[in-house]
Amino acid sequence: QLTRSFTRADGTQLDIRIGCIDSGGHYTDEVYRFCKSHPHRWIPVKGANVYGKPVATMPRKRNRRGVYLTEIGRYR
Repeated sequence: QLTRSFTRADGTQLDIRIGCIDSGGHYTDEVYRFCKSHPHRWIPVKGANVYGKPVATMPRKRNRRGVYLTEIGRYR
């Protein structure tokens, strides 16, 4: 639920502002369409193909399908 807030032990309130959806698998086109229709709320992500990539690579340009696909790194 994206409208939920969390409170840390020190009292700081944390609000969920954005979510990530795995775009790998059989529903890539559906994920891209959904993320394009909610561009400031959802980010499509996929796992990196090689080890040693950064935790998240934020793109500066849209991919050929028109979304900012973020790559999630792998370590081991």
